[in-house]
Amino acid sequence: MGDFDEVSFDDNCFDKIFSVNTIYFWKNPDITISKICRILKPEGKLFIGFHDKSEMEKMPLNRDVFQYYSTHDLNELLSVHGSLNNIDIISKKGKQQTCYCAVGTK
Repeated sequence: MGDFDEVSFDDNCFDKIFSVNTIYFWKNPDITISKICRILKPEGKLFIGFHDKSEMEKMPLNRDVFQYYSTHDLNELLSVHGSLNNIDIISKKGKQQTCYCAVGTK
């Protein structure tokens, strides 16, 4: 484990980057998204799995630790701070919650 923002990577070195249930803990999500977009190759894809803010607010989670995102918030974060195109947020209804995956292409 470590802090992604503190690890160095060459520009344009990854075809795909996946993050599942980690966005809640990013200290500076705008900086992290910018870095992800920098290290993605042209036509590279970013996948972010998450739960929507409306569902997270129902859970007994520490707001000092967790940052909640709505699908709109995440779409805005990816489009404003990332150089991503064709952002799509896919949902999958589970037994208790709906899971989401934001997918964007550099």
